[in-house]
Amino acid sequence: MDKLLEELGFSREESQTYLASLALGPATVAQIAKKTGIPRSSTYLLIESLIKLGLVSVSSVGKKTIFVAASPSKLLELLASRKSDLAILEAKLTTSLPQFRSIYNSMPQKPKILFYEGFEGVKTILQDSLMAKEILVLCSGYEKPVEKKLSDYLDQYCDEVDRKGISTLELIGNAPDLPAYLRRYQSELHHIKVFPNSNQDPAHIDKLIYGDKIAYISYDFLNGTLIENKAVADFERYQFKVLWPTIPQVDTA
Repeated sequence: MDKLLEELGFSREESQTYLASLALGPATVAQIAKKTGIPRSSTYLLIESLIKLGLVSVSSVGKKTIFVAASPSKLLELLASRKSDLAILEAKLTTSLPQFRSIYNSMPQKPKILFYEGFEGVKTILQDSLMAKEILVLCSGYEKPVEKKLSDYLDQYCDEVDRKGISTLELIGNAPDLPAYLRRYQSELHHIKVFPNSNQDPAHIDKLIYGDKIAYISYDFLNGTLIENKAVADFERYQFKVLWPTIPQVDTA
């Protein structure tokens, strides 16, 4: 019962005090404090809080001050009252939301940066990119193929990019299996160009630019960093598209 009362918004001590008062019937502060184990000075404050909620009433018997818990049905009345208050608050908030948004929109956008690890982390980033209409890829190139599990997923990912009709421009460093890579992935939607003399790159890292995001994925260490910021993404996209025409087309024959 304590937990249920806490879910209604009571503190743990308020719950204990109300339940003790409910069990004792008419009782003094000393009796309630003894049953709960809460100091008398704190019990006074807790009872005052319950009185304000209408869950405890006070009366005098001779020189003694007696406290009586209200019927448990009062809890339902309290819940109904809170629902009503929340409905009123929701209406006020809905009315004021444009003002809050105007303040929010006037603030400089702060980049949101997330870090992902492992196969599932890399997969999360790539799956997120499938929501975009265009993906720009800058790949450093690589000297050895990725593990089979990841290779199989990348095949599925590229097929999904084509299936969704996502336009892709990819600049890639040289690699031993580059001719096979080009034959496999070059398509009407997936355009690939190769950096000249770029086969000495030390790590296999991709940079993806899509929507308002830039992702850096390390296939050697299986981790990725995702930055979400429109201004930064737009600048990266601009640089990429300035560079793209300067790289010659690849002959896949």
